Amino acid sequence: YRRALQLFTGSVLLICLLASAIYVGIEVWRVRQLMYTPGPILAQIAGAMGYSDAAVEAGLVFYTGHGVIPKNSTQALAWFLLAADRQDVRGLRMAATILFKGEGGVEKDTIRASKLFYRAAAMGDHFSQ
Repeated sequence: YRRALQLFTGSVLLICLLASAIYVGIEVWRVRQLMYTPGPILAQIAGAMGYSDAAVEAGLVFYTGHGVIPKNSTQALAWFLLAADRQDVRGLRMAATILFKGEGGVEKDTIRASKLFYRAAAMGDHFSQ
């Protein structure tokens, strides 16, 4: 907690999340990077700690743009792929959608997108069928 307090002197919840992130082994440089990245900081920390739902939510914020956060398909894809690696069907579907369309500066990759859609469909996602 002492290290978390050095990194951030804001809300108690955020300090606890940062301390937990450091405790479970997320490197301090990664926690700092998350702190200074615009966007949903709590969702990003939770996503980095292994919560695939939080990774999808962080991806959705970057995918659509939210408030003062501009749309960023590259950043969204990174979060969706993190969730996809954890077998999250929404992460699989959203990553596949970005890759299939090749939107927002992300290079179009229909083969990789098809594989992700197939994995999501195999897990029961009717939107990917």
